[in-house]
Amino acid sequence: MLACRVPSAMESMLPPRPLPPAPASGGAATGMAWAATAVATLLLLPLPPPPPGAPDWSGIGLDKLAHALGFFALTRLWLASRKPRRAAGAAATALAVALFGGLLELAQASLGARSGDWGDFAADLAGAALALALARRAAARSELYAGK
Repeated sequence: MLACRVPSAMESMLPPRPLPPAPASGGAATGMAWAATAVATLLLLPLPPPPPGAPDWSGIGLDKLAHALGFFALTRLWLASRKPRRAAGAAATALAVALFGGLLELAQASLGARSGDWGDFAADLAGAALALALARRAAARSELYAGK
């Protein structure tokens, strides 16, 4: 037979106990998935036409710089979340991020409102490669200083 405990009058006047903290929900990997989804969504949205009389900024390469910086940041975040132990793992991560950029360009080319650009893909590759080079340099320096 189960006994049911009835709270006393004093217990019912006390504030409820706080709930235990929620467990972490995947940490950096979950954040990376959301970041990649946000980047993909923003890159696939059609851009509105510039207003009449707006300056033409296309000749100075801001688009390519934005691609390179975006994929540099995305690669650094993936490398930080995965923490690959070997150089091949870091290179595979950077390559996967760069290929993601290529898939985004192909998806844009298949849409009517956007156009894919090989130059954008090259900028994506450059950003991922720079992130990989800096990560390798930082790893080499930390090994150098750890040996002292």
